[in-house]
Amino acid sequence: MRFVILTSSYPRYAGDGAAPFIRSIAEALVDRGHEVSVVAPFDIAVSQASPAGRVKVRRFRYVWPPKWHVLGHGRSLVDDRRLRWLAFIILPLYMMVATIHVFVVSCQQRADWLYAHWVLPNGPIVALVAWLQRKPYLISLHGSDGFVAQQHPLFGAVARLALRRAALVTACSPELVSIAVAHGADRARTHLWAYGVNIEMFRPSELDRGARQQPWGWSVNDKVLLAVGRLVSKKGFGVLLDAMPSIARHEPSVILAIAGEGSLRPVLERQAQMLGSGARVQFLGRIAWNEMPALLSAADVFVLPSVRDESGNMDGLPNVVLEAMACAVPVIASRLGGVTSILDEAGGGCLVPAGDKNALAEAAVCLLRDNEQRQRYGSAARKFVEDHLTWDLVAYQLVEWLTTAGKS
Repeated sequence: MRFVILTSSYPRYAGDGAAPFIRSIAEALVDRGHEVSVVAPFDIAVSQASPAGRVKVRRFRYVWPPKWHVLGHGRSLVDDRRLRWLAFIILPLYMMVATIHVFVVSCQQRADWLYAHWVLPNGPIVALVAWLQRKPYLISLHGSDGFVAQQHPLFGAVARLALRRAALVTACSPELVSIAVAHGADRARTHLWAYGVNIEMFRPSELDRGARQQPWGWSVNDKVLLAVGRLVSKKGFGVLLDAMPSIARHEPSVILAIAGEGSLRPVLERQAQMLGSGARVQFLGRIAWNEMPALLSAADVFVLPSVRDESGNMDGLPNVVLEAMACAVPVIASRLGGVTSILDEAGGGCLVPAGDKNALAEAAVCLLRDNEQRQRYGSAARKFVEDHLTWDLVAYQLVEWLTTAGKS
């Protein structure tokens, strides 16, 4: 099969954490013998020195000056809840230029399938080109795109036009599946689809505990809780900080490390100080994706304290959870989004009610004190990823769905 993928985010330089899972999907399809071309917007952080890799990538510019390229790569939403005013203004330019590039690349590559990542803004673009060229198309929902479709009637109507004609729709959480179906997707062709993990890159470390922790400034006696993600409301880091005083009372050697950047960093730093947890909380800032295996392997427990934010937005399935599982790190997560079914099936950690600081603290203390349970959870998590979530298996599942869709 020949694919043309349109995505709003795609790694811009070596180690970039902007949607590396999309590159992994594309490369997994190539490894299975398919041809893949990616169309993605330009960004000021794009490095011309980045290696081409196994996937053909075409970057398009849609506005001048370059710094106004704010659609995609995590730049268009404020706190993942509302669009920046500039995004509204330049959205028509993005859609027009992206449509032209997808059309041209599809003709050049003689595409069999057009593929949109994020139903908004890319679903309507792919749907239009597919209609003009009489080709089938698929759409993958990832989180905030479904939220925007729910919250804005106009965007919801546009998403509906794209979803109802799609030959295949995938979503990474049950909530996103429901949103897609509510906006016109055919239920029989809409699938819950967890993404994969590079199990060679993300794997249990062979270093001893001291060697794993030393690069991050931790001692062999520290018990490390690690949370990773954009510092925005839906990630629930405020709940995790609220739980820290209780965790520290029961486990004085605990350190909470939070990796990521975002608009809430000053707020979260003040919260940690006000709660008296400042000495036990570290804000690591943005960590390059190629450094994540070392960071994950140095943690005792990975925490995903996701919540529904004030606007109703929530995570789909952050890939970093799967990467932690691949590193044999036990996971504590909110019972919310796609991680729920993964942990229930894998037995790689425990789930707590979203927003419940007491349940989160209790789960953290229990795991930090129980070395054997952490090892059992970690081993189960790694085995589940090896058996179900390698990129080859994930790509195989997608191709199976497409083959079935193409025959119907």
